[in-house]
Order: sequence, then structure tokens, then C-alpha cells
Amino acid sequence: MAEQYFSAEPSSKDVRRTLNVTLQGHDAQVQVSNGVFSGSRVDLGTSVLLKHAPEPPVSGNVLDLGCGWGPIALALAFASPEANVWAVDVNERALELTHVNAEANGCRNIHTTQVDETSTPLPADRQSAHCEPIPGDLTFDAIWSNPRFASARRPCIRCSWPGCPNSRWEERLIWWCKRTLAPTR
Repeated sequence: MAEQYFSAEPSSKDVRRTLNVTLQGHDAQVQVSNGVFSGSRVDLGTSVLLKHAPEPPVSGNVLDLGCGWGPIALALAFASPEANVWAVDVNERALELTHVNAEANGCRNIHTTQVDETSTPLPADRQSAHCEPIPGDLTFDAIWSNPRFASARRPCIRCSWPGCPNSRWEERLIWWCKRTLAPTR
């Protein structure tokens, strides 16, 4: 089976490319690479999300679930510089790119966290470089995500979320949120 961008440690060669993109009205220069979702551009789904999503909270904690190289995290950080943006992914290369892109664009409010295949944050001693654990008592004021459509359109033959009874990506995301995220209010 060909490697997917949701591998924890991509085996494809890390070939960095520089892109000039506009996110939430801010011009940014970013690094992208192989083995990471949309490793050559801002994909259509992310573009639509950024164009039509409501404004993120001015402050508080926001989550980019499945951050890839960081376009959503960067857009959130640009739009809400007083908020803490938590960018999570299973892919170590994606997390490194998000960290590099945040630093290069002056977004010091982006925190990267590595999760496992069930989207559970790894403990501190297993976080990859430039990552930090999510505090156990942290709640999120907003969650933005461009979920994996290609792998999720098929019936849930080998769902990576143990115990998940659902076959459509929307149902799996709702199931995961109910199982994993504590109510914020």
C-alpha cells in the first residue's frame, strides 16, 4: 500500500518547496514537502473553509485538527493573534513544517502537538521535536478542521478509531468529538 500523509513517520523523501500563499488576507511564505497533506498548495477544501468559516474567537484556545503543513493554524493565528492555536497531527513532518511556518511568519501563538492514530495526544516523553503536550484541563473555544475526505469516503473497513461504529467521515468526526472532547461550558 502506498504511504499516506497520515503516517506518523513518512518514508518518502523530505523535499522542501517554498510557496507564497495568502491566508485570511495575510501574505505568507511557507515550506511544504512530500508525505504531508496537500504538499504543493493550499487545497480546495481548506480554501473553502478559510473563505466561509465564521471568524475565530479573538482570544482563548482554538484547535486545528489535522494541521498538515499549517495553513489553517496560520490563518487562525493571523486572524486571532491573542488566541492560543493548537495544531495537531499524527505526521511528524507535518508538525515540523507547521512549526517552521509559524516561526517564519511570526506566529508565536501556534503550539504543535503530536497525536496518535486515534487523535489522542501523545504523552510529553513521546512528542516529536518542536511539539508539546496539550494540558489535560485545556478546553477549546473553536475547532477548525479539513478532515481526510479521500480515506473517509469509503465505508469504514479499517477505522483507526477503536470502537467507532460509524462508516461516514462526518459520523466518525461527531463520534470522536463526543468521545474525546469535554464540554467547554
